[in-house]
Amino acid sequence: MNIVDPILFQCRINAEQPAICVPGAQLDLVSYAQLEYMINNVTRAVLPLGLQPGQIVGVLLQDKIFHIALLLALTRLGIVTVSCRGTTLPKELEAAAVITDSTAPFTNVERVIRGRAEWVLGSAEPVTSSFKAGGNELCRIILTSGSTGVPKAMALPTIS
Repeated sequence: MNIVDPILFQCRINAEQPAICVPGAQLDLVSYAQLEYMINNVTRAVLPLGLQPGQIVGVLLQDKIFHIALLLALTRLGIVTVSCRGTTLPKELEAAAVITDSTAPFTNVERVIRGRAEWVLGSAEPVTSSFKAGGNELCRIILTSGSTGVPKAMALPTIS
């Protein structure tokens, strides 16, 4: 089972309940039904980008809801995510790409993909492709301000 599958399960059984709340955002409250709609559409938009399971992709988006939907869509496909604080990623990450709505150039990343808010729109048809984790794969990298400069990583747990 993919780590996003339990979230999608909640989307089906608690459709009208609040899933995400971001006061002050353009869309400040998202129900589980809306979240599932977004995850399915963003997953469908990301599939043709040619990103592969296990690749590291940076994400820098102003819209926090879109940011979350993109993280969940990428994770669903087995792509390791790292949220960027700025336009530089540590060289050691060897990130395959960055998805951003920023126009600033990025350092240490060869491929910059323009993230489009329209990715959340579409038919919301369920996406059948989902990465099945074996238990040792990375899921998410979190950059910290620690003194070592070494990124922290979370392993993708096996859910049975």
